[in-house]
Amino acid sequence: MYASKIVEKAKSFIGVKENPPSSNDVVFNRNYYGRIVRGSAYPWCVTFIWDVFRLAGASTLFYNGQKTAYCPTLEGWGRSQGLVVGKNSGTDGDIVLYDFKGRGEATHAGIIEKNNLDGSYTTIEGNTGINSDENGGTVMRRVRNTSVIRCIIRPKYLQEPVNTTKTPNTIKEVQEYLNEKLKGNLSIDGSFGPLTNKALIMYWQSVVGSGLSVDGSFGPKSQAAASMNNLKKGDKEELVRIMQMALICRGYSLKPYGADGSFGPASETVLKSFQRYNRLSVDGICGRKTWIALLK
Repeated sequence: MYASKIVEKAKSFIGVKENPPSSNDVVFNRNYYGRIVRGSAYPWCVTFIWDVFRLAGASTLFYNGQKTAYCPTLEGWGRSQGLVVGKNSGTDGDIVLYDFKGRGEATHAGIIEKNNLDGSYTTIEGNTGINSDENGGTVMRRVRNTSVIRCIIRPKYLQEPVNTTKTPNTIKEVQEYLNEKLKGNLSIDGSFGPLTNKALIMYWQSVVGSGLSVDGSFGPKSQAAASMNNLKKGDKEELVRIMQMALICRGYSLKPYGADGSFGPASETVLKSFQRYNRLSVDGICGRKTWIALLK
């Protein structure tokens, strides 16, 4: 099952409400318990998620195909299965658990629709509302800051089919490429601002791997990883494309080839110009100092 299918199924229920209000009588609870249930003992943010996975034909991806309606139990399962990812690393289809009041345990849950790349997520949640985040009685699309997130669980989805995009040749095309790869929401405005730079770093971190947090911060750990990922003429890999996209964002032209992932003579010439301007060693090798200048 693809994460996109779970998100689409969750979106189809936006606007569904319990009836009567404040009763917890809702279709997701009826499906979960097999009968009509009402009262404060039956909150339904987790039963909503359970039902979404069930109706999408992916029950085994949620709590190993078993039932739970309790946020802490869901969190315990995610941690025991090694499915928890960093709070800044969430993407579409991930299950997000919240602790709004700092109680030390999860009290609400939802499904991430997209990472907004600004420290927030757009989510789809059951039993939420404008007047009560965790007991609002409605399926809604919400925007949540990472500060209220307790953990993020990533079910074992199949890898999404690759959508081929044209080779980036402009900042707008770089932004489109990053949106596709990160399932992000960058504005396609052709301006190399902080959010585009952050997304570029996040994509670099995700490609490098090595246990890096995909947080968009090019700190000491990322800089150390950069020293182990030198690029030179003749290399062909996604890191080359990231280097090329960074050069494009910094105002250097790679036309007609663009960010094609191939480190040829044209890329070497442009990289040397970048190094010369930034008073780096003009060796045509993208090493630690050059990576820092490109991404930090």
